[in-house]
Amino acid sequence: MPHDSDAVQQATLKGWDTREDQPAFVASMEKRSPMDSWLVWLQGAALIVCSMGDNALCWATFLMVTSYEGNLYNIVQLHIELLPGIDIALGLFAALGSLTFVAMVVLVECFKMPLFHETMNFRLLVSACPCYVICMILLAYCETTEFWPFITLMAITLTVFLWCVHMRITYSYQLNILSKISLDVSWFMALLFAIFLVSFYLSDSIKYVTNSEDLNCPYAENVEMPVYSFLANQWHCSPWDSKSGRTVTREASGSLTQLSCSSTFTSAFGNVITANQVNCPSGCLALWNAGSADVVGCGIYSTDTPICIAAIHAGVLTDNGGIATAFGRLGVSIFDSCSLNSVVSSERSITTTGTLVTVTQATATAPEVTTSDGVAVPQAFHFNNFANSIEYLWLRSYDEVSSNDEGIDNGKPWTRIDADVSSRIAGLELERERIRLGGNADRAQVAEADASTPSQCRIYTTGVRCEGNGQNILQLDFCEADEKTCLTR
Repeated sequence: MPHDSDAVQQATLKGWDTREDQPAFVASMEKRSPMDSWLVWLQGAALIVCSMGDNALCWATFLMVTSYEGNLYNIVQLHIELLPGIDIALGLFAALGSLTFVAMVVLVECFKMPLFHETMNFRLLVSACPCYVICMILLAYCETTEFWPFITLMAITLTVFLWCVHMRITYSYQLNILSKISLDVSWFMALLFAIFLVSFYLSDSIKYVTNSEDLNCPYAENVEMPVYSFLANQWHCSPWDSKSGRTVTREASGSLTQLSCSSTFTSAFGNVITANQVNCPSGCLALWNAGSADVVGCGIYSTDTPICIAAIHAGVLTDNGGIATAFGRLGVSIFDSCSLNSVVSSERSITTTGTLVTVTQATATAPEVTTSDGVAVPQAFHFNNFANSIEYLWLRSYDEVSSNDEGIDNGKPWTRIDADVSSRIAGLELERERIRLGGNADRAQVAEADASTPSQCRIYTTGVRCEGNGQNILQLDFCEADEKTCLTR
């Protein structure tokens, strides 16, 4: 029969737990002084507070990820968009952690079962550790742009450190050699990792580990998508919105131009599609009624129309004159006539509505529109206040495409996104065109008047509408932070 000391030694080597030996458990509890009991209670309370804290931060990180849904405006949001199900996984593991606390209250407090350590270990394994891995992935993509993944990692690391130290010190006499070594390695690695993580985060050195700078796509705190119009040679901002588009107002080029009542768009600015700020004198209606040039068009006007009279007709000015902006644009198939504000305009037909046209952007300010039978379509202008002419951008939605899809560049992850876009800028229209983010474009030519090709443009009473060539008309690109950022709505 073995001696008592041998039995104790064997039990110790096996990881003997006093809670499984009722007499020993009762004896150990009776030997505790009030101070010991308070210390044990404080340790348990501190561990629970830390655990609940890191669980709450897991939920905060989950809310951060879900807030990105439908908001694809920078490289960080793109990376998270390309991590399918990461929000669901993070929410699931955070929920498991919360349920563990409920189970702990029921089992330990209500039923007085000695399962505190078991439930804490369970939470670390099925909730904290998976959340830790997910936050590591998020931190690799977010780097220093988002706070929540980093602080969640630090909180979980602190919980692991305190838990290992607690187990190592409080239950050292119950642990075998292997368990002691494992706990020592665990708390030391947690401490070491925390030091490295803080150092890398505060010095913004995570990018050297992730090599994010190789993408050549700097992070920008955009709240809308930067969109470049090749035709207008200007950047604009627009949100993703399935319900409605955003009105676009092009920036005026040059300084304020003083006009006479008879100044036409062509005589004042030539053959351009730029936005131009003008100052009209008063009393133009009397001069126009006396026999000046006709007003041709209704909302969209021919370039031989007097600008100031057209402004009165459109309702942006009165006969008292003032400042307005005349927007140069592509022409239309027919200039309609209408009577508005004491001015009756004339009609002019250019070509058959729906005719195929070639749109060539010879220069940034003077694109050429030619019908399939060689008729040159003259340019026009408007004041951006009529339903048939108002300029807009409408980013309806976006979809992720397969990594094997044609045109995907693995070194440019944004090429995995196709946008559903409608727009009308400078008389060039798109209707639900698919445009790839950051895609390459042929800036010289939008489309040819060739019915056999899928890329076509046709002329209508509102302008030129193109199909299958949106990539040559608009560029959706949040990587051009030096060119355009959309930091405010």
